Amino acid sequence: TLFGHTAGAFTGAGKSRDGCLGKIGLSGDKLGCIFIDEIGQMGKDVQAKMLRVLSSGKFAKLGEEEESEKEVFFHLICATNKSSDVETEELLQDFADRVRQTVIELPPVSDRLLSLKKASTETPKVMPTKYFTHLVNRAQEELRWRSKEGDSQERVKKIVEFLVQNAMFENYYKWPGNLREIVAVVKEWLWTGEQPHLLESASANGAD
Repeated sequence: TLFGHTAGAFTGAGKSRDGCLGKIGLSGDKLGCIFIDEIGQMGKDVQAKMLRVLSSGKFAKLGEEEESEKEVFFHLICATNKSSDVETEELLQDFADRVRQTVIELPPVSDRLLSLKKASTETPKVMPTKYFTHLVNRAQEELRWRSKEGDSQERVKKIVEFLVQNAMFENYYKWPGNLREIVAVVKEWLWTGEQPHLLESASANGAD
């Protein structure tokens, strides 16, 4: 949690625990960092509390009536898959102004794959291979799955080759779910050993 809680703050809260804010702060000359994903889904009550933290450095745990004397300082990074989240009523205006001070827009995977193709004119598959090998490695780490000699190694090789071929094909699967979708599909393939049904259309179009 962000704020932590005191013992007895809710059913099952047997001990007082620090949240992210209680564990972060100045460490030497380096500031800590908090990452909030899907910022548009944050409740307005939590936004108001975070605005207070960003303004004063003070916060209270769930179950506390008074704010901690400790001030916290940190970098805040937020992410959303909808640019409209920071432009609509999903966010409190003051909080939205805070979180969009510096905005970095990342292109969707489909656009990145086009860039990889253009960058791979001399050696067409080198860049996509590196890109998808990285994503497959990431999926393995999240699954705590390690390829061994034999079938498992061949499975990893087959997954990377399929993703590369799909990316190079003109009518490739566009991955509307972006990186999360790729990693989720790779995890399914690693775990079951079978190509996910989602990619059958890509196979039919030539990425096989």
